[in-house]
Amino acid sequence: MTLLLSILIILWAVFGGAGPLFAYSDEISAPLEEVWQAVQETLAPYGIKKIKPHTNEIESRWIKDRVKRSRGLLKNVASQLYERRYRLKIRLTQAGGLTSVAIRGTFEEKPYDSPPAVHWQSYKLESSDYDAERNFFMQLLKTLQSRRQNPAQ
Repeated sequence: MTLLLSILIILWAVFGGAGPLFAYSDEISAPLEEVWQAVQETLAPYGIKKIKPHTNEIESRWIKDRVKRSRGLLKNVASQLYERRYRLKIRLTQAGGLTSVAIRGTFEEKPYDSPPAVHWQSYKLESSDYDAERNFFMQLLKTLQSRRQNPAQ
């Protein structure tokens, strides 16, 4: 019985119960300190909520945008505009000459033009949500490239 319970807990965590620890990860051939500075610079326009230098973690403030969603029975026919907000949590780890960058977003949405009393709600993530994490990584690479081309920054 204990083995079965353990297997069920693992399956729950892997297939949607707890969600992935980090949705997007990749490695950069650069020292951790260089990447750390570039992460802060890339997040600066959005605002930084929390910095944990001892664990190399940084979290953004809420980033807002709009997305079009197609849901329900009319999924292929009608779509609705939603206001989305998300926070990005970035964790860096050093392994040899590479820095591993792990990015996880926390996403919420509400219908666009809804009254202020309507609460933000979590939802099942779609591919466009994961794109936000990947796009941040691409912005980070551009920041690193820019910093290398203009070292005075």
